[in-house]
Amino acid sequence: MDKSAEALVQRVYVARAAMAEAATAHDLHAVSLILDEWEDALLLARRNGVEVPPFRTEPTEMERGEL
Repeated sequence: MDKSAEALVQRVYVARAAMAEAATAHDLHAVSLILDEWEDALLLARRNGVEVPPFRTEPTEMERGEL
């Protein structure tokens, strides 16, 4: 995956994490704003042919620092 594809995937991941935080905090205004960002990030990734991996609850080996 090239740098621009990685950046797009990271943008989606950041939006996902922000959504989880806003939802947990019951911050409806933040949820609305973050949903727009999340949708924009996914749309941009799809338009550029970047496949965003599905949401995972378990960290990968790389995220755990095992590689």
